This record gives sequence, structure tokens and C-alpha cells, in this order.
Amino acid sequence: MTLGSINLPPLLTSSDAIERDSTFKLLGIHLDTNWSAHINSITSKASKRLYFLKQLKRAGVPYKQLLHF
Repeated sequence: MTLGSINLPPLLTSSDAIERDSTFKLLGIHLDTNWSAHINSITSKASKRLYFLKQLKRAGVPYKQLLHF
């Protein structure tokens, strides 16, 4: 059962309804109905780090120092 298939009643306060979020971040994990937000977040983070390593390698940083990054 996924979160998207659960039909929950609206949350109400004395004056208004509380809006539900379809995605949120909890303990560093992006949660949504099909994990796409978390996968996109991890993919983006990995891409940025690989680009950084690529730039360091182009700048001539020795291999042993690249391992520290």
C-alpha cells in the first residue's frame, strides 16, 4: 500500500483546514509516494560531487589527494 492510495480525511483546526504536503524530508530522506524525490536528490548530489572531482583532476591534483575528497 502506498501513501497515494490512502484516502485520509482532511485535518481541520477551529478556523481552517491544514494543507497536506505530497513530499517532505525526514532524517535526510525525501519521502513521497514513489521515492522519486529522494532518488532525484541523491542523483543531483552525486552529480555535483563527481563534477567537483572531475575539476580537481583537470587541475592536476594527485590521485592520492583525490581520494580524500
